[in-house]
Amino acid sequence: MLAGPTGAGKTGLVTSLNPDRFEVVSLDSRQIYRGLTIGTAAPDQEVLSHMTHHLVGFLDPDQTFTAAQYRLLAIQAIESIIQRRRIPLLVGGAGFYLELLRSGPFQIQEDLRIKDEIRSMSHEERLGKLESSDPHCIVSEGEQPSRGRIHRNDAYRVERYLTLVLSSGMTMAEIWAKKEASAQESPYDFQGWFLYPGEDTLWERLKLRAAQMVESGLLQEARDCRDSYGSDCPGLQILGYSEVLDCLDGKMDRWELEEKLWILHRQYARRQRIWFQKRKYVQFVDSLDAARLQSLCVNLFSGPRINH
Repeated sequence: MLAGPTGAGKTGLVTSLNPDRFEVVSLDSRQIYRGLTIGTAAPDQEVLSHMTHHLVGFLDPDQTFTAAQYRLLAIQAIESIIQRRRIPLLVGGAGFYLELLRSGPFQIQEDLRIKDEIRSMSHEERLGKLESSDPHCIVSEGEQPSRGRIHRNDAYRVERYLTLVLSSGMTMAEIWAKKEASAQESPYDFQGWFLYPGEDTLWERLKLRAAQMVESGLLQEARDCRDSYGSDCPGLQILGYSEVLDCLDGKMDRWELEEKLWILHRQYARRQRIWFQKRKYVQFVDSLDAARLQSLCVNLFSGPRINH
């Protein structure tokens, strides 16, 4: 596994690996959507043509996708890669997806009537409902999300957690405890590295990345998606797109947008760092070269169990 925030250098490392020996399984909850390459920092066509990637750009922006679905497809991809006698490498920064790969999904039967009702709500309505139903699952300012507790601006998980809470009649703390008590043992032992070049370096890269996103056509990308699927589609609930739509609607100018994107990605990167630091199976590194990464992956994969 090669984890890390946007701008850490994961793509450069991946493109330096031997494509006849490795295939990538995306560990990213945002890059699943088709047509949102710029705003999600998804690998471009050149990278995809060099190295086989799984679970990237396969879903239309108006479609929802659960972590349980991700787990199923990711394990299927891993098994198919192994059958081809190649090494599967998880690449991304979605800690929630990684945790479910290790322990399995929530064992809650969702009420479809409730699910449809919640889907028709705005984010603000869902948040208000979740805060009244399970206030403890929303972290306070300065707290970090973990184990059934989320940020109020995490639109995807606000919708997901509200569905679970109302369907089950339990709090997220109770749901999480039930999940851990009945955790499924994964067929694989997920281990690896979190690439983090340090805040000063990363903040500088993210500032440049924000400007490059706008320069590369982020506004047009969001406009095309909104025209095709509407502003409330799941794809446009991804980090940063709300601000892009505000810019399209004249609520902020381009320079304000770049500054806002920089701030959002810094905050997200900091949350990722804190989450992964608590995982003993993840080793932090400030740099890696391709030869070292390939050697480490081969050594792990050759162990008594399949590791990556």
